[in-house]
Amino acid sequence: MKNSSAGSSDGLRRAAVTSREVAAAAGVSQSAVSLVFSGKWRGRVSTETAERIRTCARQLNYRPNLVARGLRMEQTGTVLAVLPELAIPTFAEIHTGISAEAQQAGYSVVIASTPSALQNASLPVPGYLVDGVLICRDALGALDSLAHLPAVGIDTNPRSLPVTVNSDVAAGMRAMCRLLLQRGHRRIGYLQVSQPGSWLLSAKHYAAAQALSAEAELVVGQTSFELPKARVAVRELLTRADRPTALICEDDNLAIAAYIEAAALGLRIPDDLSVVGHDDLPIAEALHPGLTTATVPSAALGSLAMLALLSLLRGEATAAQRLRVSLTERDSVRSV
Repeated sequence: MKNSSAGSSDGLRRAAVTSREVAAAAGVSQSAVSLVFSGKWRGRVSTETAERIRTCARQLNYRPNLVARGLRMEQTGTVLAVLPELAIPTFAEIHTGISAEAQQAGYSVVIASTPSALQNASLPVPGYLVDGVLICRDALGALDSLAHLPAVGIDTNPRSLPVTVNSDVAAGMRAMCRLLLQRGHRRIGYLQVSQPGSWLLSAKHYAAAQALSAEAELVVGQTSFELPKARVAVRELLTRADRPTALICEDDNLAIAAYIEAAALGLRIPDDLSVVGHDDLPIAEALHPGLTTATVPSAALGSLAMLALLSLLRGEATAAQRLRVSLTERDSVRSV
C-alpha cells in the first residue's frame, strides 16, 4: 500500500508540468514560455519559436497556472464571448476561432449563448470575473453591465464600439447582385428578415438596394428566420403576377424555404427561378442544385476578434478590421 501511494503521488507530481519543463523541451528560456502564454510574444519571440513552444506544451499537456498569473497581473485570465446561438453553424465557427486564439494565449473563454442575447444577454458570470468581452452581432445589451471592460464587436455596428471585426457583407451582397445582373435578371425578389436594430441585416439590404436600383426592380418579402414564416413569404413572392426571376435570401437557411416552395409550385431551380443565399453554411452545398452564396470567413472573424481583444488587454492601440466576403458560385443561378 505504501508503494502504491507513493507511485500515485509521484504520478500527480508528474502531471503538473511546469513552464520550466516546457522551456527545456523547446530549448528556450522560461521567460519566452511566459511571453507566449501571456499573449505578449509578438515582436519579442519569433513566430517559429512561439509555435515550437506551443507544440511542446501540447505534447507535455502543459496548462498555464491562470490563478497565479492573475494574482501577478491583476487579471483573471478569462474573457466573455456573447454569441446569439451556438447551434447555428456561423456562430459555432466564430466560437472555434475565438477559442483557438484564447487557448494559445492561455486564456479561458466563458460563453453567453442564448436566443435572447440579441436583446439583453443574461450573463453567466459577473463582470469583475472577466478581463474583456467579445460581442457578436447585435448582443449589445451585454454592454450594460460590462461597460468598464475592454470590448471587441464581431459583425457589429462600427459606431457601437471603438474596435470591431466585421465581415464585409455589403461587398458580398454587391457581388451577388452583379452576378444576377450579368445573367440578365431584372426583376429580383429579396427575402428580408424583419429584425429591427440589426446592423448586419440592414447593411445587406441597403447594399442590395443600391446595387440594383439603376438596373433592376427589387421586390421585398418580409419574413423571419423561422422556416414556416419564410415559406409563406416565398410563396407570396412566387405567386405574384410579375413573379421574380431570381430570389436573394439574406441567409442560406432561408434558401431552404425557397427550394421547398419552388418545388411545391412546380418551379425548377435554376431553370424557372435562380436563388442565391448568404453565409455559405454547410446546407448550401448539400442542397440540390448547390446554392450560390456569399462565403463569410466566420472562424477568421472569431480568431481576429480574440487577437484584437488580447491587444486591448495589453494596452495596445487596435484598429477596426473588415474581412473580405467572397462569392461562391454553384448551380442555383442561370441566365435569362
